[in-house]
Amino acid sequence: IAVGISALYLSRGGNVFSPEQIELSINGPVSIEGGKELSMQVLATNHNSLTLQNVSLILRYPNGTPTRELVGDILPGATVSLPQRLVLFGEENSDQLITVDLEYRAEGSSAVFVKKANTRVRLSTAPVGLAVRLPTEVSPGDEVTFDVELSAQAVSGVSNLLLEATYPQGFSFTKADPEPVGTDHRWLIGDMLAGQKRVIRLTGKF
Repeated sequence: IAVGISALYLSRGGNVFSPEQIELSINGPVSIEGGKELSMQVLATNHNSLTLQNVSLILRYPNGTPTRELVGDILPGATVSLPQRLVLFGEENSDQLITVDLEYRAEGSSAVFVKKANTRVRLSTAPVGLAVRLPTEVSPGDEVTFDVELSAQAVSGVSNLLLEATYPQGFSFTKADPEPVGTDHRWLIGDMLAGQKRVIRLTGKF
């Protein structure tokens, strides 16, 4: 876990405030299956003798919309535990960066400060498996048919799945079953239950 540190000191009534006296950490698993709900705990501790006011927590992660949670005040010496739940998507064995920002004002100050922390979580499996079955030999000008198989590997299934194909140079699309949506390379798959498979059969020429 990497933690951002600011070197700034405020003094109010004999009480000295330093951003370095704020501890922010993320506790959670180091790996998870893609598409499975991830539970984490964000811990924020105020080691200062002044209260942290108007505290907010901003959570960011790949392919997710940043969220802001209003925390309120953190008293001197207090620790708050902020549970977080999110779902990560990505390639198998990829590391997903999760970051949190703790925004706050120090008691007696109108300035907004930010404490940062981050962690990485590895996806042990991808939420969707993809297999392409091609002929072993293709000659220029030949019409070729091949299958693209999708399988839902996430334990909770997948929702609103969209498949977009990138064809190799020289390939000319002829037809597909089911037919693509709007273009010759995009399919709206929709929802798939865990373990469910879908096959798209494409035909074209090289």
